[in-house]
Amino acid sequence: MTSPIIEWANPDRTLAKALFNSLKMSAIISGSIDHQRGTIYVDSLDDLKVAWWLFSILNAVAGDSKSEAARYIIEQFPHMRVLNVADKDWENLVRSLWGEELYAMPRTRLSEETLDLKHLRKLKEPLPEGFMLQKVDRESLDNLADAAMGYHILQFFGTPDDFIENGFGFCIKHGEKVVSMASTYTPYSNAIEIEIDTFDSPEYRRKGLATAAGAALLEYALDNGLTPNWDAQTQISVKLAQKLGYTNPEPYEVFIRVKPEHKEKLLAALA
Repeated sequence: MTSPIIEWANPDRTLAKALFNSLKMSAIISGSIDHQRGTIYVDSLDDLKVAWWLFSILNAVAGDSKSEAARYIIEQFPHMRVLNVADKDWENLVRSLWGEELYAMPRTRLSEETLDLKHLRKLKEPLPEGFMLQKVDRESLDNLADAAMGYHILQFFGTPDDFIENGFGFCIKHGEKVVSMASTYTPYSNAIEIEIDTFDSPEYRRKGLATAAGAALLEYALDNGLTPNWDAQTQISVKLAQKLGYTNPEPYEVFIRVKPEHKEKLLAALA
């Protein structure tokens, strides 16, 4: 059987990009497309009606869910990858084809329209004695208290140097060690997705470190005309967003295709 999809190889990805504008993940998609990151498959180079975007573990599909190409994409979709769909019709297609291999992962999107710069500036201070807030630089990335705090940088930027060039962040240092960091999750265009991590140690809990780093990141984004999107996987993340000034939490789902015997392992990794 000939594949009904082909790779979009043209550096001008404007037509394909337009199909993804309504998705929850649109900021990540737009940033990756504008920076020539990731891969796009379409049903036609001339009259495209379906598009599949892939960037590391992240995926999105949009367009005509009733088409042959749409069915092919969902049938061939790899396991252990995150899928964001454009609408209910795509969701129904995913549910019907994946069956018991489907895991629907709950997430929450919050509105940034109520963010207030005065409130954010107040949240940055005061830090506990011995802690310092600063913009992330190359040296900071070499001094993370836990390498996992920078996992998204390697996954979506490739190298720390690429992050410094195409992303930004703010961190809290304790001595020379970075113990909390708020940063752009992926390369960005006009909007950013946010990643916040704090070293999981009792001495760094309940000190407002994530709040201060997050407030600094949001202040910088707003001052530079960027929309700071907040997409939460946990209620802890939702509460932090609301503390920073986000409102109107909107639950939704993304989908992961996983073999039944691997679901327990997936849930443990997501916990």
